[in-house]
Amino acid sequence: MVPESTDIDAAGTGRPTPGNPRPDRPSSVLADLDVSDGRDVRCSVGLSIGHCVIAWGFVVFIAKEEAFDPEEMLTLYASVGWEGYTRDVEKLCRGLLNSHLVITARDSAGTLLGLARTISDDEHICYVQDVVVNPDHHRQGIGRALIEDLMPRYSHCRFFLLSTDHESSPEGKRNHAFYRSLGFLSYEEKEMAGFGLPRNRPDLRETGS
Repeated sequence: MVPESTDIDAAGTGRPTPGNPRPDRPSSVLADLDVSDGRDVRCSVGLSIGHCVIAWGFVVFIAKEEAFDPEEMLTLYASVGWEGYTRDVEKLCRGLLNSHLVITARDSAGTLLGLARTISDDEHICYVQDVVVNPDHHRQGIGRALIEDLMPRYSHCRFFLLSTDHESSPEGKRNHAFYRSLGFLSYEEKEMAGFGLPRNRPDLRETGS
């Protein structure tokens, strides 16, 4: 059954803080939400649309973010063991800043639960680079909410792509089933192939010397 949706307007903008998890959302909005009925609630967040999901009895806010706390990002990426990012957290944050769009999932206390980011020309192609959810909150609909928030945003792009673990890997079978449930097809099913250079290769950019 499709969950019921409700539109809620909230004025203002701001970044979550421990004392004020959503400065753009009056506390009365949270108090008025009945999280027991499984509704999918859509709320306006500043100038953009925030997606509020009822996940396992609590409200999760999906919203665009443009400022990134290194410690918070390190905690999230370390929780899934992505050492390629965590070995240089400043580089990680620069990559987030250079992304086309970053959306986060936070609970009502402002705690970061997950994140997704895209690389895109906003015309022809959107590549979903990261979908990261803290393992403590896996299987609660957070990853799905992040992807479903991105899909209409890039519906005008011919290509909406991502990469994930091979199906033979420990997480691969579950990841493949998850993305298929959202309508994704493998490259082979689309009569395509994907290629990439090896991950470990020298940095050949000019150093100015």
